[in-house]
Amino acid sequence: MQLLYEFIKEDLRPFIQEAHTYVREKREHIRRESLPKSDDQGRLFDAKYAEARIGVGDKTISRLSRKGELPVICYVNRKRQFRESDIERCRRLYGRG
Repeated sequence: MQLLYEFIKEDLRPFIQEAHTYVREKREHIRRESLPKSDDQGRLFDAKYAEARIGVGDKTISRLSRKGELPVICYVNRKRQFRESDIERCRRLYGRG
């Protein structure tokens, strides 16, 4: 049984390496696509900053994002990033104070 396993393992090695390469390239492509394309979008801030600046809670930020009023530009370290201009627009519309 061990001999059969070693034979199959050696026989499949090129396919496994090809699959690893494909996954690595795909992961890098996704990472590059999730980054903002240019600086003309303005500075990006995370949801905590948006909450504090607008004066609302996390659920409101999520609701605004779902409705498209505060679009998520990208994710950095699994955190949503928002344009400064979008945050300021929402602050004028929804801000307290």
